[in-house]
Amino acid sequence: MHCYMCSLLSEALHLNEHEAAKWLNRKDIHSVNWLPADEILLPMIIEELDA
Repeated sequence: MHCYMCSLLSEALHLNEHEAAKWLNRKDIHSVNWLPADEILLPMIIEELDA
């Protein structure tokens, strides 16, 4: 799996392969039932949010 840190040009999202999307802040990031492959990335995402 390849992952990329991106930013949006607008807040309009079009989901091709997912049922839902939501914005999470650092406080709420653990409120989601992440898949194991995604959980591995959480420390890196949190580090980026804290920067």
